[in-house]
Amino acid sequence: MRKIIRKLVENKMIWKILNFFYRVFYRFQFEKELIQIEIKQKAMFEKEAVLKKKFSNLTVADGPFKGMIYPDFIAYGSAMYPKLLGCYESELNPSLESLLKTDYHSIVDIGCAEGYYAVGVAMRQPNAMVYAYDIDVKAMEACEKMAKLNKAEKNMRFGTFCSPETLIGMDFEKKSLIFSDCEGYEMDLFTPDVVKNLKNCDLIIELHDLYTEKISPSIINAFSASHQIKLVYSENTFIKMRALNLIGDLTDDQILNFFVERNGIMRWAIITPK
Repeated sequence: MRKIIRKLVENKMIWKILNFFYRVFYRFQFEKELIQIEIKQKAMFEKEAVLKKKFSNLTVADGPFKGMIYPDFIAYGSAMYPKLLGCYESELNPSLESLLKTDYHSIVDIGCAEGYYAVGVAMRQPNAMVYAYDIDVKAMEACEKMAKLNKAEKNMRFGTFCSPETLIGMDFEKKSLIFSDCEGYEMDLFTPDVVKNLKNCDLIIELHDLYTEKISPSIINAFSASHQIKLVYSENTFIKMRALNLIGDLTDDQILNFFVERNGIMRWAIITPK
């Protein structure tokens, strides 16, 4: 085989011919893959068109923020349609509803994305000042847009990076609520000095142990002296969607492509002062 290849290489004319056909074949393969991608995208757009028709009013259909209006079919860092359906992170709903019975002075959402929680709680608690933070500039723009659309911007403030110093500098003497979904930064954010300033705060912290398994022990240890901690686990999306039965005609393929909220089991810490 090596002898044959050597002769082909040494014969420039034959090599040019073979090289030409190789390039044609490679180009053919490349175009074939592009066409296959286009076909899959077209099929996906067609499937999504059915869902867009169902949610054409862009209004959250159920859940704690029922009636909240989205400006467009866009969500940042999460699936869009569970939010419009109202089943997004529904595992938290019992805890969230219980917490929202409290009249909070301040509410902080760290990692607010387009504002599902930040705008939602601002609507539910118009007397509270809601502080929304996200390092994604476009997400923050979307959050401000949704706040205005739902007439909730008057009791909201918007920022980018929420550091430990940000939380230390806030006045939490009156009862406050904190949401944290900061993609693994929670272990660095909730320092001893921060926790000391949160003695009057309720918290919902998404624990991103997929980044490092030190996160959950760190958060539990940080709050255990001053707060009670309850862990809530995410549910399998297929089981959850079928149990909700809010859209009975969804196929498994539609659920997989548009309603799966995460790639594995997630858990949250519901933290309340002792």
